[in-house]
Amino acid sequence: MRERPRPGVWLPVSRRAVLAAAAAGCVLGTTPVTPPAHAEVSAGGDEARTRTPAERRRADPGSVSSVSTTHPLVALTFDDGPDPDHTPEVLTILRRYAVPATFFVVGANAAAHPELLARIRAEGHAVANHTQNHRWLDELTQAEVRAELTLGGRHVDGPAVGLYRPPRGWTSPLVARAGRDLGLRPIFWSDCVEAHFDIGARGAGLRVGYFAEPGSIILMHDGGSVVGPNAQRIDRSRSVAALPHLIEKLQKRSLTPVTVPQLLSVSRTAQ
Repeated sequence: MRERPRPGVWLPVSRRAVLAAAAAGCVLGTTPVTPPAHAEVSAGGDEARTRTPAERRRADPGSVSSVSTTHPLVALTFDDGPDPDHTPEVLTILRRYAVPATFFVVGANAAAHPELLARIRAEGHAVANHTQNHRWLDELTQAEVRAELTLGGRHVDGPAVGLYRPPRGWTSPLVARAGRDLGLRPIFWSDCVEAHFDIGARGAGLRVGYFAEPGSIILMHDGGSVVGPNAQRIDRSRSVAALPHLIEKLQKRSLTPVTVPQLLSVSRTAQ
């Protein structure tokens, strides 16, 4: 049985409502790239965007947003790094709590900060592919999607080889086909901490930890800066501040964070 939430922290709305809002809401602070004028481009337009786990499964039946398991395990994942402004703080917190995570790294950032990538690996975390330049894959041709994933994958040689995450969770049948052709498995999320910042960093961490279930895949961001064709600069200090509250809530509920490969290894089915 879940403990009763403390008054004044956040309202205990239904899990379904919270997760639906989080799946659609964790798209923060960047400027879309204009689609190239090529013959074979994913179905564009904001109305075609995949914003929920169900929409992502329809576009890519092989996608994973959570897993079904009897083990009390969840996966913490971090996108858009490595970033010298935030990744070191995230790694220090994870080390303090002895918690492993999976970092979906942007290839351009990995190339710019190899010492941070080396630290991520040295401290036992998994490294996965978040494309080379953080472009919206559903706006690209299949050849461009393959290039983004191939170049980004050159920086991934750890235990999460074969996993990728399209930026913002925007995918399509064309993106799915390109990923399959490269032998890559798409990993999304069941909840996103940044989608709950309306109740503050502490409240966001507590809420996500409260609603997590065995098999949940939780999205956060350790990277705020991306250079190149889809540049962004976002302050991730609230994400860092939320992390200890999230971990402590998970531990209080006897849910153990593991890497995505570890979570997949105990999965009965992926959802």
